[in-house]
This record gives sequence, C-alpha cells and structure tokens, in this order.
Amino acid sequence: MSDTPQESQQTPAAVSAEYSEEISTRSITVSAFVTPGFEEKVLSELNDLCTRFSHKIAEDRAKNQLIVSLQQSLKERDEQARGEAYRGMFREVLVALDRLMDQEPSEQLNASVREEILDIFALRGLERIETTGAFDASVHEIAAVVPATDANPAGSIVHEEKEGFMLGERVLRPARVVVANDIPAPDLSTIPAPVPPVKIPVVETISSEENTEVAEEEQNEDTAVLEVPEQN
Repeated sequence: MSDTPQESQQTPAAVSAEYSEEISTRSITVSAFVTPGFEEKVLSELNDLCTRFSHKIAEDRAKNQLIVSLQQSLKERDEQARGEAYRGMFREVLVALDRLMDQEPSEQLNASVREEILDIFALRGLERIETTGAFDASVHEIAAVVPATDANPAGSIVHEEKEGFMLGERVLRPARVVVANDIPAPDLSTIPAPVPPVKIPVVETISSEENTEVAEEEQNEDTAVLEVPEQN
C-alpha cells in the first residue's frame, strides 16, 4: 500500500446533523432579539403607513384641484371686474368723440376734447409727468441738448417736446424734453483759415461744324491768293 494521507469523509447523516445544529444556534441567537408577534406587528405598521400615504396623496390631489378651481374663479372675476371698469371709461370717451365729430372742427374744440379725455383717464389713475425743474432719467427722455444759461442751469429742463404719462407707479410713456447742459464754446484758434477759391480757366471748345467752316474759309483764302487774273 502507498503512503498517501487519508481524506476525511462524512456521511450525509453527519452533514445534516451539523447543519441542523447550526440552524438551531442561529434561531436561538435571533430569537433573543425578536419578541413573539414581531412579524405581525411589522406588517400591521406597514399596512398603516400605506393607508396613510394613500390618504395623503388623495388629499393633495383634492387640494390641487381646489387651488386650480379658485385660481380660475379669481381670473374670471378679475376679467369681469376689468370689463365693468372699462365699460364706463369707454362710454365717457365715446361721448367726447361724438362731440368732436358733431361740431365744427377748430383748435379750441380739439384742445377741449383732448383735456376731457385726459380727465377721464386721470380718474382711472393716469397722471402727467412733471417737466419742470431738474432732469430725471427715470421719467424723462432727452430730445435735444442746448447750452446752459443763468436762467436754465446745467441739468435743468428747458421745455417739453412731448407729454409723458404714468399709470400708478409705472411709467406708461416718458416725457421728451430739451435739457440744458454745459457745452464748451468752440476754440476759433484751432479752426483753419478758409482756402481761397482757385480760378479755373475756361477753354472755349469749337464744335465739329465750326471746325469744318473754319477749314473751308482758310481753303477759300488760299485759293484766292493762288488765282492769277486772265490777260486779254
């Protein structure tokens, strides 16, 4: 017989007994931390959480639908309120326009209707922008700049080119104004002297017909010189 080491062999019964002992040991270790009815309690709590979560989703969906419905109702109410407010304004403006169309046109009538319409707008919050005093870039727009004087210092408004209006606290149209500014006078010493005009001689041109006539005249003169009078 050869000298080979003998491998240890276990019967199936021995292996089953070993695994059974290990499983029993683990069960004893786990059962030390798990109380009776633990699984039922966990499942019950999970079901409770699922139920609460479902109710929460349903409540959120109902709240969202309610919010959308309220927003739509507010929008319709605001549109209706704006329509009622504009209806009175439109009626008053149409009365002013009727007066403009029915009467004879004149500058006085145009100015009167204009002021009447502006008064109607003023009752709804439209205000004219002041154009006196200093220039304000937030409500004014520069149309032109002129040199400053003692009466109109730099940065002041000289006069108004076009009226501006505000609706509440927002600028509907800025006022176009002419502003005074310190414009330096030009230095005459740096301006070059004017260049005297150059006279260009006029050359008389002779047309082709005039050239032909002159050539014929010269030829006739030469012929007259060469002619000799006949002797009898």
